[in-house]
Amino acid sequence: MSERGHLLPISIPRIREELWRLLREGNAALRLPVLALVRFYSGQAPLRAAALTYTTLLAIVPIMAFGFAILRGLGFDQGIYEYILAQLGPVFNTDIREKLFAFIAKVNFKTLGATGLGVFLVSIILTLNTVERSLNVMFGVRKARPLVRKFTDYFSLIFFTPLLLAIIVSSTTLFKIRGFIASLGSYWFLTTGAELLLKLVPLVGSIFLVTLMLIVLPNRPVRLIPSLAGGTVGGVLMFILQWVYVSVQVGFAGKMAIYGALAQLPILMVWIYLGWCILFYAAGLAALVEGLPARAGVGEALQAEGSGWEAALLVMSALARRAATREPPWTLGQLEKKLDYPAEILNTVVYRLKKSGLVAETEEEGHLIPARSTAAIAAVEIFEAIEDEPSPVKDPEFAGASELLRRMNQGRRAALEGITLEELLAGKGADGVESAAGAQDALPAT
Repeated sequence: MSERGHLLPISIPRIREELWRLLREGNAALRLPVLALVRFYSGQAPLRAAALTYTTLLAIVPIMAFGFAILRGLGFDQGIYEYILAQLGPVFNTDIREKLFAFIAKVNFKTLGATGLGVFLVSIILTLNTVERSLNVMFGVRKARPLVRKFTDYFSLIFFTPLLLAIIVSSTTLFKIRGFIASLGSYWFLTTGAELLLKLVPLVGSIFLVTLMLIVLPNRPVRLIPSLAGGTVGGVLMFILQWVYVSVQVGFAGKMAIYGALAQLPILMVWIYLGWCILFYAAGLAALVEGLPARAGVGEALQAEGSGWEAALLVMSALARRAATREPPWTLGQLEKKLDYPAEILNTVVYRLKKSGLVAETEEEGHLIPARSTAAIAAVEIFEAIEDEPSPVKDPEFAGASELLRRMNQGRRAALEGITLEELLAGKGADGVESAAGAQDALPAT
């Protein structure tokens, strides 16, 4: 066969395998952006961003009205509202900016009444709840925060975000900076540098906002460094998105002459959609820096690692030992550091142990304890909570392998019969472990 003939049968799976090999062997800093994209798609982020686009259109006025009402109450002047609105990409359009500002200015919480205020609050909570669920998927979290914590966390975010953003872009501060720039006079290099710093204020605000959302909204502790890494990338991408919109806005002038004000609606929707996509990509990047695997499916991680049973046994042992010594219970974050398992695997393991009635959560949010006495928890229950029975293979070609897997599972189960968690803590499970090894060694070759 000629060399050319040898090169022809290159299939898509082979290309995909080669790409993954390059990713595994490449530099970590170069791999992260690509792996973040893998996590972005595996978590169905584009679909979630599309759903959030419509929710955002319904909630944008209540959210901004609530934020600006806080700023008015704290004494910020009207210039700060207009400056923040001017940073919203498509809202650069004068008509949209003026109409949006008019809507917000008309909102009076004193005259809204209980019903109107309730509608405002529900729309805000529904939007943030959808964002939380999407970020939970990106960070491998299966359980949403309780309703009480939703209210406290969401309103903390709504209250502090506009306040801190206003401090960053305060009109008083900007006025002082411009006055300082004017005083520099002929020192053009200092003037240019100061003007550049002034233009970077929206970039700093974008980075701050994305980082804050990555820290507050997922229902799991996210460390500062991963959040800042994702927030920096997300903030820069938001800034670039805004710059691209401004650059191409001139090209839409002709279309706007035909469609009128309606031409701004699809542009606004595309801008909102891409903004949510950027946030979820930043979340995927932060999750990778945090140490989670490239795929966002929590079940996939458990199957791929093949270590669910080991992790479950270690988790139950750690919880039982703390209960026996009357030390403070473990939290999920503490178990991640103690056991050195990926957060995504431990999330799934703890979820299944809770579902099986082996682990309970204390009234103090986040603390885990055994749901029953250690003497009443059999080791085989832990195994059954994690390991699924192998599905029978109907194809006769694989009958031998299927039977071997079934017998291996039965051997493990038989080895664990009669052993309790209390006995494992006391070191009395060694005979069962030896029996398990002997049972697997005794399996006939196929």
